[in-house]
Formats: sequence, C-alpha cells, structure tokens
Amino acid sequence: MNIPDKVIEDFRFKNSNTKERRVFLLGLFKNHIGANNYITKNELLEKVFGNIKSNTLVQKYYLYDMLKRDMKYFRKKTNCFIVFDMVGGQAVYYVPKTMNDIQKYTGSIKRIVKGTNKMMTKCKKAVSEKWYKKF
Repeated sequence: MNIPDKVIEDFRFKNSNTKERRVFLLGLFKNHIGANNYITKNELLEKVFGNIKSNTLVQKYYLYDMLKRDMKYFRKKTNCFIVFDMVGGQAVYYVPKTMNDIQKYTGSIKRIVKGTNKMMTKCKKAVSEKWYKKF
C-alpha cells in the first residue's frame, strides 16, 4: 500500500490519536520491508508528524518517544515486528524479511539478557555479603 504524498501531507499527528497514528504507521511500514529498505528515524518523524525542524529538542524527543511506544506495541500485540538498527551512524527502522534481517536484533537482545543476568548475580552477591555492615 503506497501512501500518496498528498495524504501524508494532510494527515499529521501532532495532536495525536493513537489508533489513527498506528494505522498510518502500519501502512507506512508496508513500504519498508527488509533491511535494505529501511526508513531513517528523521524520515519517519517527518512522514508521521510533518516538518519538525522548528520544534525544540524536547518536542522532538516527545514525538520520537510516541513512535517508539507504537513500535513496541506492534512487537507485542501484532505480527508487525519493526526492527531498530544503525546504518552509517543513523537510526533506521524496517520490518524484517529474512532471518538475516533479524540477526543483529537477536544479538542485541542476547547481550541485554547476558547483562541483566550479570547484574542479578552482582545484586545477589551484594545482599549476601552485606557490604553496608563493613562500611
């Protein structure tokens, strides 16, 4: 489903209705399937919210945070799994098409799990050693 530029231009979500924004995003990501067919973070923000160059950094962060929550929702509640990656120093997003497309993502998840397990071990050690009594 290609979304005509005129529709994109007329359909902005600065005062966003979550359901409408999510429907729009699903349609948008149908055009970004596969690692080589990504959309950059800035392009995504512009497609969804229009020209945000004059917005403050805080406003941009807020809009980006809304999109991240939408993508998290898609991962949890739908079959549309949107992957984050870094290409040439910029954040990009796409829907994986092949198992190769998800390798970097799954590697990242494995590192997060490993780090979490390490912190759990460290926490248990701190409790068992009662470091505060030695201080």
